[in-house]
Amino acid sequence: MQLDFIHFVKHSVRRWFVIVLSVLVTLCSDPDGTDCLHAAVSNNLTSVVESLCQRGASLDARDSSKEPAVWQALTAGAYEVADVLVRRLLLPSV
Repeated sequence: MQLDFIHFVKHSVRRWFVIVLSVLVTLCSDPDGTDCLHAAVSNNLTSVVESLCQRGASLDARDSSKEPAVWQALTAGAYEVADVLVRRLLLPSV
């Protein structure tokens, strides 16, 4: 019973953290041209990337090096993040 409660609390905190973080980063943009999606990709934050995609983040946006987020994920070896982005590019309604 205690483990179920601990699991519930951890899951709830993580879920709210992702929601709050994604809302905050949706509103920001770095002066050097790095948008929030690229920032989440560069930090390998899969759940934040997923959340940003669900909220309409532009998958066509380019960073200061003119690279799209999916290319940034692939070259950084963030394959789980790249998978999220590729699925969104191929099936935008998912």
